[in-house]
Amino acid sequence: EYAQLFAALIARTAKDIDVLIDSLPSEESTAALQAASLYRLEEENHEAAARLEEVVYRGDVLLEKIQSALADIAQSQLKTRSGTHSQPLPDS
Repeated sequence: EYAQLFAALIARTAKDIDVLIDSLPSEESTAALQAASLYRLEEENHEAAARLEEVVYRGDVLLEKIQSALADIAQSQLKTRSGTHSQPLPDS
């Protein structure tokens, strides 16, 4: 009786192992999946690099505008200060 039970359990376990082995991905498909994933990551990396370049370019343009505005402000302040010092004082 026990021998028959053990034989049935061994047969069922062997069948379960076969099912698990069959459900594992093959080496070829794993390599193909990895290659596809790597390709997708490379594409995303190129897109992110292009976006980064655009953002850096826009940042440089804005920086130039800010520096120009600051230079204009500084020049205006210098003119204002030099204009107030060179004006004669009114007679009292």
